[in-house]
Amino acid sequence: MSLACTLNGPLNLSVEQLALQEPGPGQVRLRLGAGGICGSDLHYYQHGRAGIFAIRAPFVPGHEASGVVDAVGEGVTKVQTGQKVAVNPAHPCGVCPACRAGRSNLCEKMVFLGSAAIFPHIPGFFREHFVMHEAQLTAIDEDVSLGEIACAEPLSVGLHAVRRAGEVLGATVLVTGAGTIGCMSVIAARLAGAGRVIACDPSERARAMALTVGADEALPDATAWKGRVDVALEAAGHPAALASCLAAVRRGGRVVQVGTLPPEIPFPANDIMSRELDYVGAFRADIEFDWAVQAIRSRRADVRPLISAQLPISQSKAAFDLALDRGRSTKVQLVAASLLVAAPAFAQTKLKWAHVYEPGEPFHTASVWAAEEIKKRSAGRYQIDVYPASQLGKENDINQGLSLGTVDIIISGSSFAAKAFPRIGVTYYPYTFRNVDHLLAYTKSDIYKELTAGYEQKSGNQIIATTYYGTRHTTSNKPIAKCADLKGLKMRVPDVPAYLAMPRACGANTSPIAFAEVYLALQNGTVEAQENPLPTIEAKKFYEVQKHIVLTGHIVDHLNTVVAGGLWKKLSDADKKMFSEVALEAAAKASREVAARESELAAVFRSKGISVTEVNTGEFRDTVLKNVPFEQYGYQKADWDRIQAIK
Repeated sequence: MSLACTLNGPLNLSVEQLALQEPGPGQVRLRLGAGGICGSDLHYYQHGRAGIFAIRAPFVPGHEASGVVDAVGEGVTKVQTGQKVAVNPAHPCGVCPACRAGRSNLCEKMVFLGSAAIFPHIPGFFREHFVMHEAQLTAIDEDVSLGEIACAEPLSVGLHAVRRAGEVLGATVLVTGAGTIGCMSVIAARLAGAGRVIACDPSERARAMALTVGADEALPDATAWKGRVDVALEAAGHPAALASCLAAVRRGGRVVQVGTLPPEIPFPANDIMSRELDYVGAFRADIEFDWAVQAIRSRRADVRPLISAQLPISQSKAAFDLALDRGRSTKVQLVAASLLVAAPAFAQTKLKWAHVYEPGEPFHTASVWAAEEIKKRSAGRYQIDVYPASQLGKENDINQGLSLGTVDIIISGSSFAAKAFPRIGVTYYPYTFRNVDHLLAYTKSDIYKELTAGYEQKSGNQIIATTYYGTRHTTSNKPIAKCADLKGLKMRVPDVPAYLAMPRACGANTSPIAFAEVYLALQNGTVEAQENPLPTIEAKKFYEVQKHIVLTGHIVDHLNTVVAGGLWKKLSDADKKMFSEVALEAAAKASREVAARESELAAVFRSKGISVTEVNTGEFRDTVLKNVPFEQYGYQKADWDRIQAIK
């Protein structure tokens, strides 16, 4: 028997047992390697239809897949048992006018697996086992993962879209929508020699991903490029995105519709006529599937950053729900549980290290150094890709990702660790640490070992190092000399109890604006103040939109290097020791850099005309201790006293 994910209608998904099929002559039985959840799969899941194709009976979705050969039928010569393969979901007739014209993607009798286009529906790939004709398989011997191979189909869509765009060598190309197909279109435009590629998407995470895979710019909208691009690819499937494409292309430019739009939308036919725009569609792919396989197997197209998570078919609903959440995922894949058990080395070899800090900050450069050092010390057994600037989600998302399997290693504050084990959050209580030396002494203490062990027991994850993040100070557009000056001030503070303690004790009106949006909020007056370490104030350029820096020094901040419990359990004792040693060295490097830069910045800001003032921190400290009981946050005063006693 074999597990299969079956869609029965809108939001009606079940996992069922199907009989194992035997391959006939020329056929191959495959064990699912990875099956990507596509936009059309999500439309079927949410609405029971994708564009003009509606579900009329229960069927197995999925048309992006790789597999491992499980059995072969008589006469099969292209593949052999145990071999990795890319699977082409399209089976055109080969004889209709479209096929004879070399446009088999438009075949009148197309059999496309995992689509509701024909009835009875043809089952797709979200099954642990399935049978295919060998003509639809391409053997892969290169050292690329099954997850990457499964991305051949969406990459082929991007390649076909760029092919429909015509000559793009040296051209300026706009891609609206930076989901999977948008990012694949970015990759395809790069492969075709585009001179400049701009991606547009309202999602910060999607824009960061587009930059990762090769876009030169990633913007919330295309207003700045009105009338300036040569080619625009609409990959969002949204009327507003199409309007952006039509506005952005120059006279005589070309718009390629890749996304599925609503049935009826306003269409500026006269504008297209008067500006002589070419408007073409791009539907699925043809020979581009073979091109995509070649690009992936050679890694000329690196699709690894797009793969957010892999879940077994038994967890299909969780996988679909994760795929719907664009704030946490790009490409979610279903896999056969047998391969997860048989190949644990894949999860150990290809790892994701995520954080929310900028590429130029010490936290990122030290993480990259650590990734390379682990690869070196393990003789290449571990390949760690580091994702900065919230590329894999905001800080709460990557902490959740440790349990979901979307990330393997993160750097994050103890305030997030405190959600699992509140006691560890006492390290964020204002004025706990006197200075950086006190913080670093704490990391070698018994109370540090006790608190990190408590977090490990509650969360299953492992803290292996702690880095000095900087001492948090206050910036404002009005002078602040004492605690009472904060009363009524609109101040951005992360929605973390310990961060809120000092501002609220002093009477500030706090607002939990996302970190990436703080600059804009200060600029437009949504908030008047914020608090962060001096290096962060520099990196995020908050000094450009604030007049005063007040050295409140309320939290000597730190970040933990955290390894997912699932990964930690798989590591040998020797590898645990090696990971820990490297992480500690990386933390020490970053801590030194932060402290050195911090010592210089007060003078740097003053040279820029920013007011930098010292205050009586004792007054602030006393106000917090009087108004903020430790117990209200789940902290223990005894833990704070033990930290205070460290010399």
